[in-house]
Amino acid sequence: MALKSRKQSFIWTILKFLLFVVRFLGMNGLIAAAVGLILWQAFDFEEAGPIVVMSGLGAVALALLVEVRGLAGGCCVAPRFRRRQRAAPGRARGGSRDRR
Repeated sequence: MALKSRKQSFIWTILKFLLFVVRFLGMNGLIAAAVGLILWQAFDFEEAGPIVVMSGLGAVALALLVEVRGLAGGCCVAPRFRRRQRAAPGRARGGSRDRR
């Protein structure tokens, strides 16, 4: 059976790119929060340290919010997909099998 290749829609491509950007922002936010903690605790930057930490944690929170929403959506879609699957060719539906 040959598989047909589908061209992805423009909107789907943009959404995938935005998901990448948000994930990248979250990872950089995690690094920024760690650097902010080092600035604040080790080098005594009393003004810049907390600002960098809060900015980094804000980016991480945004990324986690997007990820949790995606995971919750994936959990809700999967059971509906399973109900619509077709039986494999040569197999009987409903669990009964032909016995000879």
